[in-house]
Amino acid sequence: MPGRRAIASRVRGQLGFTLIEILLAGAISALLLTAAAGLFGNLLELSRGVSAGDEIGRDIERAVALLRRDIAQARGAIAAGADSLALRGDGGASVRYARRGAAADTLVRAAGGGAHPVAGGVVLLDFALHIVERPYTEEKIAPALIEREALAFEPGDWDAWIGQTDCTYESRGERRIKDREWVAEEFWGQGAFAALTRAAVRVRAKDKLPTEVDILVEVYRAADQAPRHPAQLVAQGRIASASMTEEYQWQEVPLTTVDPAPIEAGGRYWLVCRPASAGGGTYAGHLEYERIKDCDSGEWPGTDMTYRQSNDAGASWSEATHRREAFFRLYGLSQETLLTEVSATKADTLGVAYRLALQRGEVSAHRGGFIAFHNP
Repeated sequence: MPGRRAIASRVRGQLGFTLIEILLAGAISALLLTAAAGLFGNLLELSRGVSAGDEIGRDIERAVALLRRDIAQARGAIAAGADSLALRGDGGASVRYARRGAAADTLVRAAGGGAHPVAGGVVLLDFALHIVERPYTEEKIAPALIEREALAFEPGDWDAWIGQTDCTYESRGERRIKDREWVAEEFWGQGAFAALTRAAVRVRAKDKLPTEVDILVEVYRAADQAPRHPAQLVAQGRIASASMTEEYQWQEVPLTTVDPAPIEAGGRYWLVCRPASAGGGTYAGHLEYERIKDCDSGEWPGTDMTYRQSNDAGASWSEATHRREAFFRLYGLSQETLLTEVSATKADTLGVAYRLALQRGEVSAHRGGFIAFHNP
C-alpha cells in the first residue's frame, strides 16, 4: 500500500546510512588519509633536502673563504697539485690543505703545528699555480777569460826606439830549422795568463817546397837553476809543411795546453821551434828574426827577449849576447772582470686556480675559480 511504503522510507531515513553508503564513505576517507600521509612525507623529505643542501653549501663556502684568506696572505706557493696545496707564509711558516681520512674525503687545513677538518664529503680537490714568465736584462760584473796579447814583435817595431838610443839596427836574419838545428827565444812574461792560446812566427820554405816535416812550436817554463834552459813543457802547436810558401809570412799556430799551471808575470819562459822529427830528410823551413846590436845605453824596448839556437836538439844552447833578436807573437787568456748584460727570464706566480666539490648522498656542491696573491 502506498501509505505504508512512504512510512517505511521515512523510518529508514531516521534510523541511519545504508551499508553501501558506509563503505563508500570509508573508501573516500582512506584515500584522503593516504594523500595526506604522502603529502606529509614529501614535505618532510623536502625539508630534509633543504637542510642538507644548506649544510653542504655552508661547508663549501667556509672552505672557499679559508682558501681565499690563506692564499691572499701567503708569500707564495711551495707546491700545488691534485689533492694538496702548500703555501709559504711569513718567517718560514706554512699552511697546507690536503684530503685526509680513511676514504680521503675530508679536507684538512694544517697550520701552526695543528691540523683541523674544514669540510667532509670531498670528491674533488685540485690546485694549479698561475705562473707568468717575463724576460728582463740586468748588468753584472763577472769574471771572464779574454784573449790578450802576451808578447808580440813585428819587424820594424824597434825602429823608433833605436833612434832614441845608441843601439844600431843590424838586419833581419834567418835560421834554418832542420834535424837537430833548433831555434828559441828566451823571454820574461809581461803579465799573468790563465793559459796560452796561440803563437805566430815568420817562416818560409827556402831549401825545399814543400818542406819535408812540420815545425813544432813549443813553450817551456825555464828551469829554476842555472843555466835556466827549457824544462817544463807548457803548451805546444804545429805548423804544417803544406802551409809553407817561398816567401816569409806569419804563420798562426793554435796552442794546446800541456801544463795547466798559469803563466806568471815576470816568469822565465822559452819559445822553441824545432822539426817534428830528427835525422836525414827533416828540413822543416827557415825562420826570420830581427836583430839589434851595439846597445851600450838605454833600456831595451818591451820585454827582455834573448835569441838562442841549438845545434844538438836542445842539449845545449848558444849564450846570450849584446844583440837582441825577436821573431814571434804570443797570445793568452787573461783573467779579467767585465760589466756585461745578462738576459734571463723571471717567473712570477700570480695566484692559485682551484676546484672543490662536495658530495653527501644526493646533495652536492661545486666551487672553482682563481685567487690572487696579495703579498708575493
